Amino acid sequence: MPLLQKLPEILAQPPQGGWHSKDFAGIDQLHIGGLKATKKLLDWLPIAAQKGLDMGAGLGGCARLLALEHGCQMTASDLDADYIAAAQLLDQALSNSPNCTYVVADSLALPFAEQSFDFIISQHAMMPIADKPSLLQGAYDLLQPGGSLLLHEVYLSPDKQASQVTYPTPWAQEAAHSHLQTWDQFANMCTDMGWILTRQEDKTAQSLAWINAARAKISGAQGSNMTPMRNPLHAGLALGKQAGTMSANVAYNLANGFIEVRSALLTRLS
Repeated sequence: MPLLQKLPEILAQPPQGGWHSKDFAGIDQLHIGGLKATKKLLDWLPIAAQKGLDMGAGLGGCARLLALEHGCQMTASDLDADYIAAAQLLDQALSNSPNCTYVVADSLALPFAEQSFDFIISQHAMMPIADKPSLLQGAYDLLQPGGSLLLHEVYLSPDKQASQVTYPTPWAQEAAHSHLQTWDQFANMCTDMGWILTRQEDKTAQSLAWINAARAKISGAQGSNMTPMRNPLHAGLALGKQAGTMSANVAYNLANGFIEVRSALLTRLS
């Protein structure tokens, strides 16, 4: 059943005590590492940062977290109108509505004025975009001087070929829709454009451990004699019937060294 048909039915049956944002992590933190990875990334957020954009936000998990736990004024954009509508439904299910605005928009043509934000966050949203220079220039223009771009993205491993990566994955159904760069290619492009690479961290080992643990948990529940208590707000609701295959392919690509995962903090100086 499509996301926007099933989600209202689930949200109409809240757990005891009502819905809390942490209950949504299975569906609004679809990137590798889940909620824990998001919180780790946000440790790099400058204390003074208050007005932010979650670019390629999916169901708005990062924006929601920033609004509720950090007091930020957030905008979340995504090209998928169903994801944006679902994000709004999740917000409406909370007793404490977050300070989030949701916009259906292409990350290459964001409808905001220059210098609108203190920071921008992108988690697993850059891989399907071929024109990364335009994407990065657009982000640069939207930031205030001194603003931050926080990234948690997937890259092609050094000395590997894009043709070696197995699909579908959560970011692309097939290779033609995936535009992976190596980290060095991406980082050099950023510095050439005037970004300051403030810090970066290789998250590949942690990412592989996380996805293997998540898959083992599901497999163990399915193999037991007990009916698993599955959170109804799970990744398959957003990613569809191929969610399991996508997860298996990400694990395979990581385990075989075809892709790597990195977090980075880029800064606009002027």
